[in-house]
Amino acid sequence: GVHWRELSPFTVGGIMEAARAEALERSAAFAAAPLFLLSISLGSMVAIDWAQRFPDELAGVVLINTSLAGLSPAYRRLRWRILPEMLIIARERDVARREAGILRLTSNAQPFRRELIDARVQADRRHPVSGRTLLRQLWAAARFRPSLEKPRVPVLLLSGQGDRMVSPRCTEDLAELWNLEPRRHPTAGHDLPLDDPDWTIDSVQQWLSGTPGAGSCPQRVT
Repeated sequence: GVHWRELSPFTVGGIMEAARAEALERSAAFAAAPLFLLSISLGSMVAIDWAQRFPDELAGVVLINTSLAGLSPAYRRLRWRILPEMLIIARERDVARREAGILRLTSNAQPFRRELIDARVQADRRHPVSGRTLLRQLWAAARFRPSLEKPRVPVLLLSGQGDRMVSPRCTEDLAELWNLEPRRHPTAGHDLPLDDPDWTIDSVQQWLSGTPGAGSCPQRVT
C-alpha cells in the first residue's frame, strides 16, 4: 500500500499501533463513529490485539480466516503441504506469474481471472512488497501470543471451508473458546471476500443489524 517504502513492524503489536494511529486520525477527520474493523488472516490478529488492548475505541470486529498460537496447533495455522508452493511463489521474479500463484493458493473461485492478475501487477508496480516486509510479517504472525480472553467488543467470525492455507478448524477453535457461532462459507478459500464478496457483505450486514451501536453505521456496505 501507500506505506510500501517503510519497513513493516516486527510484531503484531507494532503493526497494530501503526494501523491504529492512522485509523483514528482518519476517523476523527471524517467524524466517523462507531469504528468497526473488518480483517482477514494476519489483519485479524491485529484486530484482536486492538480489541483486547483498546476495546473502548471499537464498536465491533469481523475476523476472517484467522488463527491464534496457543489455541490452534502450528500444522493447522499454516498447512504444511502448501510450503513448497509458497517457496516457489516467493522465488518467482515474474510479477504476473507470482500473482497467479498467490491466487491459486488463496482463491478457489477466481484463480485465473486475467483482469485480476493484471490489476495486481499494476498495484505491485506502484507499491511493491519487499521480501523483507513479507518475512517480517510472517515472523510477527508466528510469534503473536495474545491473551485468549474474548475481547470486550462484539465479534463476528467468518471462515471459508475451502481454505487451503489455514485450516477452518482454527476458526472453530476460536468460536468454541469465545462461545460464538461462526458463519461458514462452504467453498471459499483463504481470501473469502474475493471468492464471494456478496456473501461476505450479507454476513456483515446481518451481524450489524443485531449489534448494539451499529445504528449510526452506513446502511449500505460495499
